[in-house]
Amino acid sequence: MWTLYRVERRLLGCSMAASFGLAVLGFVIAGLSGSQAVFFDALYSIAGLVTTWVGLLVVGRVGRHSAAYPFGQYGFEPLYNVIQGLVLAAVCAVAAWQGVVAVLAGGREVELGLALVYSLVAMALAIWLGRLLGRASRRINSPVIHLEAVAFRLDAWMSGTVAAGLLAGVALKAAGYEVLALYVDPVLVLVIMLLVVWTPLRLVRDNLQELLSRAPEHAVVEAVQHRVANAVGHGPWRLSQTRVTKYGRTLFVTVSVTVPRSIDAVSVSGLAELRRRIHRGVRAYWPGAEVEIDLGVS
Repeated sequence: MWTLYRVERRLLGCSMAASFGLAVLGFVIAGLSGSQAVFFDALYSIAGLVTTWVGLLVVGRVGRHSAAYPFGQYGFEPLYNVIQGLVLAAVCAVAAWQGVVAVLAGGREVELGLALVYSLVAMALAIWLGRLLGRASRRINSPVIHLEAVAFRLDAWMSGTVAAGLLAGVALKAAGYEVLALYVDPVLVLVIMLLVVWTPLRLVRDNLQELLSRAPEHAVVEAVQHRVANAVGHGPWRLSQTRVTKYGRTLFVTVSVTVPRSIDAVSVSGLAELRRRIHRGVRAYWPGAEVEIDLGVS
């Protein structure tokens, strides 16, 4: 657990450094070029920096047991994801409002070449970091790192959209359509918002469902139930129910087994072996799963 925690901290530290660098560069370029789209990109990086810092606090708490939290603090992970989704959605809303205001005001004069260079650099860095963190999240099964990878992939889409729009603006200016070129930057802001806002909204929806203890996707539930049924087998006991829920990276499985009332039919060692088989079966599918077995008497 602590090895995973240290790996996550290092990866999140790299993510914070990259977000800070992109944000500083973005604000400088936005000030020099007057581009609201670049400013929005930099603001998105700042939002990512703040939520990543919160993520560093979260990964140290997941799974910790204490007198105040006797069943662990697993809920902090989906709670963090909800907060990050809300922050990113709020950034999108602010950017959309500024884009609408600029369009209604007749567009905005922007130094397109300078903004284009920034967009290409930001896109290349975001693509590289998104792939790096994506591979790491799959290797260590970390929802927090997966979230960072998703954020950088979104950033890459945003920067790529800005770059494509700015290229169109350069072409419009070269063709003599100066008035149309004024609308390139605010329209880009609106397009970016429409492209990315659905991801944080889905993030909020999915993690709120986890906080409300909704069962995970059907494929996960079915796989766990199949492994539990195989582990229980055809002994003198009977499988009554298997319930599955998930908080962040941790799967919680409650198995209800009914045993005969006769002491002779089921030995203590037989029940202990049944417990071991159920634990092995579930954790072979989902390492680190929390498994609870309830025994009832028929």
